[in-house]
Amino acid sequence: MKILDFNERLKNSILIADGAMGSLLHEAVGAQRCFDELNTTEPEAVFRVHQAYINAGAHIIETNTFGANRFKLSALGLADDVQRLNSRGVKIAKCSSPGRLVRWESACKLGTRNLKKFFRFFWNRPWLWKNAGSTCTSLKPSPT
Repeated sequence: MKILDFNERLKNSILIADGAMGSLLHEAVGAQRCFDELNTTEPEAVFRVHQAYINAGAHIIETNTFGANRFKLSALGLADDVQRLNSRGVKIAKCSSPGRLVRWESACKLGTRNLKKFFRFFWNRPWLWKNAGSTCTSLKPSPT
């Protein structure tokens, strides 16, 4: 879905977005150290969750990239995988939902007081989703 089509559809109807990706992935594959890592280790499971949302009527598909940032991934020894996990998350969402709006999702830590540190962890995210082909983005504040 192109942005102009999106804006036009908003004038005449309600668009439904998916949500709770982590909850459905937990239900599908069990507890994980990092649900974003499933973009490379269990891409079929991520694809199936997207498909379930589409079958339920979602018009907007959210990428499985909520915690795929340097801040979260560095604690797991995955800081070097930021680009790969984000790119795979967008590609899986796009493949599962042709013609639908794909929204890249990210969490940002509210407790970060040092702006340089904040930007070091999050600066590269917009070009990641744009290069991978996402239609739009949402940056969600997170208390942890």
